[in-house]
This record gives sequence, C-alpha cells and structure tokens, in this order.
Amino acid sequence: MAKDAFSVFVVQDLTLSRRMMVNHVVLILSLLMLMSILVAAVGALGLASTMSMNVMERAREIGIMRSVGATTGTILHTVIMEGVAIGILSWLLGSIVSIPLTTFIASNTGQFVFPRVMEVVMPLWVPILWLAIVLIVAVAASFYPAWRATRLTVREVLTYE
Repeated sequence: MAKDAFSVFVVQDLTLSRRMMVNHVVLILSLLMLMSILVAAVGALGLASTMSMNVMERAREIGIMRSVGATTGTILHTVIMEGVAIGILSWLLGSIVSIPLTTFIASNTGQFVFPRVMEVVMPLWVPILWLAIVLIVAVAASFYPAWRATRLTVREVLTYE
C-alpha cells in the first residue's frame, strides 16, 4: 500500500443514507405532532372545565339576564364567546412564546444531530391553521357549558346557594 493511499472501510449508497436520515426526521416529526395533539386535547379539557366552573359561578348573573329577557341564543352566544376569547388569548400567548423557543430548540438540535445550525422556516398558513384549530376547539369546549347555562331557570338560579 502506498504512503498516501486510503483504506476503505464501508461503501454505502447515497440514496440509502438519505432515506435513513429522512426516516429519522419523519419519526421525530411524528412524535412532535402526537405531542401537539395531546397538548391540544388537554387544553380543550381545561377550557371545558374552566367554562363549566364559570357557568356555575355566574349562575345568578345568568338568572338575572334571563329575568330581564335574555334569550337562549344570547346566553349561548355570551358563554361561547367567552370561551373563544380565552382560546384566542392562549393562541396569541402560545405564538409569542413559540417563536424564540422554536429557534432555540432548532439551533441546539441542529448542532447536535447535524453538523450545522438548522433554519427555522414557518409558512404564514401554519399559525393561521392553529388559530382555526383553536377556535374550533374553543367553540366545542364551550358549547356544553353554554348549553347547560341556557337550561337554568330564573327560579333555580335565584335559589342557588
């Protein structure tokens, strides 16, 4: 063997290496998507619980609204819009926190897994999609407590302790 010669230990096809890397990234993305779905489900349950407690605490207020002529639609609209407002605020706070956190995680993960820093690329449709999901979840989580609020009669509410 010559002095400047290299010895070959492994010969590997470039497409196989690329496919292996893509499979690893797909696995990580799938786990992250599953985690985000679980977080959304926990958020929906938390919002539904909060709205149920809110309706119970505001039972007298709902009774007074009924006594001055509030319709079922008005009460339903009021409770659901409150849930939507909470959902929008959570989306806004989550969006503000996620930008620097995503940049930090991407730069550290990129240096750990790959030999360079990964760029953070987020199309405009992603936060808009999450806003739509948050709105749907907020309406769904607020609907049952709102429906229960419409079933309260003036007599039941004013005698409620």
